[in-house]
Amino acid sequence: MQVFLLKFCEYVVKQENGRHSLIGLFDDIRVAALPVDHPPFFLVAQVSFTNAEVRTELKVEFRLVEPDGTIGMQLESPLRIDQDPDGDGPTLFLSIGIGGMRLQRAGTYQVQMFVDGELRHSEPLAVKVVKASR
Repeated sequence: MQVFLLKFCEYVVKQENGRHSLIGLFDDIRVAALPVDHPPFFLVAQVSFTNAEVRTELKVEFRLVEPDGTIGMQLESPLRIDQDPDGDGPTLFLSIGIGGMRLQRAGTYQVQMFVDGELRHSEPLAVKVVKASR
């Protein structure tokens, strides 16, 4: 298994041709003050699997780890890996809608993806307090 993308975005659209449009991709959050309630968004991962992983079921877990090391958000789901029509291991887009979250502190958060309990990928997410420009 290989993770190509693990990001937050404002919206995800799966088109009729099977392509995905990721709208408002972000890797930082800038706010005027904390705490703040972040509006709804999506967590998106693009993952490819090998032929050896086809016809297996994996437990996929996503975590948002806060700057102090506590887990601020945790989502998990089983994922069944089916054969790609071309006979190769499939490449999948996983998208999860998140109804918003409360951010308490500034700093660098980590967006982590675990598969069967093993950390497979991590990306930073910076939360910054900035002064409004005029």
